Amino acid sequence: MDADGTHVQIILQNIISNAIKFTPGKGMIEVYYSFEENYTIIHIRDTGRGMDEKKLQRLFNTSGRLITENGTNEELGTGLGLLLIKQFVEENGGRIAVKSEPGKGSEFIVYFKPHHEPEEPVL
Repeated sequence: MDADGTHVQIILQNIISNAIKFTPGKGMIEVYYSFEENYTIIHIRDTGRGMDEKKLQRLFNTSGRLITENGTNEELGTGLGLLLIKQFVEENGGRIAVKSEPGKGSEFIVYFKPHHEPEEPVL
């Protein structure tokens, strides 16, 4: 995949940290990857509390009290991690999508451009 390794690490750490924060103790978090023709895709799916449509619409556009809520153990957040994630994904030519339903968990889907070897110059 053609993405900055440090950015990928920060993206995954933030999403997985949020999944842990909003998933109860006996919940489950899955991390896996898949491929499409133009993307390497990383999926982070949890069985946490999920989000309603209103929150999903604000997810990557707002920080502070409008977006944040306490985690399952009353952990505080600011929503800044999600803004950073979006910026890093876009800087690397990717995109991010979220599927979520209240009470049923969330899935963050991060699309990265696949790695292409440079073509040999024709002499």
